[in-house]
Amino acid sequence: ERGRTNAFSRIPRDPRFYDLLTDKPPETCHVGYSFLHLAVWGIAYHLAAGLLRPVLPARTYHRGLGFRELVPQVRSYWRKMRYWWRERRLRADLLGEHAGHFFLVPLQVGLDSQIRCHSRYGPNGIGGFIAEVTHSFARYAPPETLLVFKHHPLDRGYADYTEIIDNLRARYPNLAGRLFYVHDCHLPELLDSARGVVVVNSTVGLSAIIHECPVKVHGGKAFYDMRGLTAQVPLDAFWKRAGEFRPDPELVRRFQAYVIRKTQINGNFYRKCRGSTLQCGLMWNEGEPNLLAAPAAARNATFDGS
Repeated sequence: ERGRTNAFSRIPRDPRFYDLLTDKPPETCHVGYSFLHLAVWGIAYHLAAGLLRPVLPARTYHRGLGFRELVPQVRSYWRKMRYWWRERRLRADLLGEHAGHFFLVPLQVGLDSQIRCHSRYGPNGIGGFIAEVTHSFARYAPPETLLVFKHHPLDRGYADYTEIIDNLRARYPNLAGRLFYVHDCHLPELLDSARGVVVVNSTVGLSAIIHECPVKVHGGKAFYDMRGLTAQVPLDAFWKRAGEFRPDPELVRRFQAYVIRKTQINGNFYRKCRGSTLQCGLMWNEGEPNLLAAPAAARNATFDGS
């Protein structure tokens, strides 16, 4: 995307910009089952990066490539199996008797540039975000609601916020039986059952918008944070007023079509699209050579219709 992505994106932030758009997104190409391709190329990449470290010392992975990396990877698989079993009853309760009564807070990876560069929390600041959200919920949320933090699957082997959340549960007696920490619940089902979602600036916010779930962006900058898509009220007010901020379906459709057509290339990193005439196997959008044509002035500007 020209001009960089995430909070640097040039995607217009004024919902009135999208009122005049009628474009539909391009047809999605189908690549079929791609996990084996991902695994093979991923192994090849990391093997080459590890063997060539003496002659190519530049960093090729955001985490280490040594044998120490094996420990969190094994820990991640162990925790996945462990939490899948331990949380089976809670999963059923959230999708059953608690459906519509809980707020979901999907946590992000602390090393992610979304946190380091586009939020006020900085590196390893996820704990501060958890504390802020919990404090607000304890003071202002309706007493019949629950607060559910969901761990990021890519951070499963590296971070654990159990102690932080346990301490917060002890600090706020009114959260007994209302504050939960989950790891292995199916995200789309949670989005369909949640009363609202709170994010720093995660792309889960986009998924929640598509699932017509109210979203509050808190403590970060997100290119999709605009009236009609997300709640434009303080977090303290969101708990009681979440139902007022369901995404506008027509704005969602037009926004999604614009983002797909202007910033996305139809394809897959690991397997070629069927029917592509390009050697790389991608389906390039016709008429979009620069991907994003919106002028920089449209970013954060008030659209006047001219």
